[in-house]
Amino acid sequence: MNSKSCSLLAGWVALITSLFLFFSSPVKSESIQKEINPTSPINPPHLYAAQEIVIDPERQFQFAEHYFQNGEYYRAIGEYERFIYFFPLSDKVELARYKIGLSFLNGEQY
Repeated sequence: MNSKSCSLLAGWVALITSLFLFFSSPVKSESIQKEINPTSPINPPHLYAAQEIVIDPERQFQFAEHYFQNGEYYRAIGEYERFIYFFPLSDKVELARYKIGLSFLNGEQY
């Protein structure tokens, strides 16, 4: 072996040894566990469970309209369908169905 390959081999051995010592040290892994504890006071789990997702019918319809007016017809179709699914008794359901038809027509998928 020449000196270049010996120094390269020694570098690899040193790297592997240091990685082994780092990951096998229980003190470091416990301190890391304390740092990233998901139930720390910063991220209490009960706050995630208490969050409620609320879909407002007017905002949902306006979101679909935004896509339609910007020429993103296929995204608009999905949002109009979502509106119809969540708010089947709304007075805008017929308008949403009409806009779905226009979106297919404007998107040239008919």
